[in-house]
Amino acid sequence: MDGTDPVSGKNHVIAEDALTALFQTIETTFQVLKEDFELKKLLSFDTWLKQCSAYTIRVKAIRIIRHFNVHIGDLKAESSLDIPLFPAPDEVWVIRRWQLPVITEEQLKRLRSSKLSSGELVLWNNITTKEEAKETVKAALSDIRNILLEGEELL
Repeated sequence: MDGTDPVSGKNHVIAEDALTALFQTIETTFQVLKEDFELKKLLSFDTWLKQCSAYTIRVKAIRIIRHFNVHIGDLKAESSLDIPLFPAPDEVWVIRRWQLPVITEEQLKRLRSSKLSSGELVLWNNITTKEEAKETVKAALSDIRNILLEGEELL
């Protein structure tokens, strides 16, 4: 996707940049928490995180998307236009929907380590094709909040 809105011709780089910044902030937060674990000489952060119930497919996939975009190439959010056949007079006639990217097995293989198993990859791709990006990110942020609270309790 080149970021151009086919209806207006305007560039949608702002939405993509906002997601990139958010995902980078999330990863930085995880790295700071990992450093705190290491300073306190607690159990392995990676082991703890994998066992954390809030470390969901959405959180793992967001970390993969960030990692892929920084180190390998672009995995961009996709947008589409929905045009209702019979909109009510007060309804918007064109709706732009954003979805986080589907991740392929080939893309996962390009990573040094994957945070998603093959089964989780199927579930992620199912989630991202059904949910709008804002719903996916909102659910992931709730999970991340729970991870951070649980991690803080150990520190």
